[in-house]
Amino acid sequence: MDLAFVNGREIDMISNMISNVKDSSKKFIRKQAIEQVKENITYQQKNISDYTKEELRGFILKEEKRIIKGASLKSVLVAAAAMFGITYI
Repeated sequence: MDLAFVNGREIDMISNMISNVKDSSKKFIRKQAIEQVKENITYQQKNISDYTKEELRGFILKEEKRIIKGASLKSVLVAAAAMFGITYI
């Protein structure tokens, strides 16, 4: 078995890349959640000003959890399909 040795600078680059991906995915999920909450409020024929900041934050957090749950379910389905040789879902 070959072991790969990397120096500290390469490890820092890799950890920075991972943190950048995490940050960008969190921002993307937050934007999607905010848009969905706006749509839900509009669908209910209400205004954003009808809710307090705490209520809006709660709505956004709940929507973020729903988005993450949906993404994890989709990734499980894609992995299962890949095991059976299905390439398009």
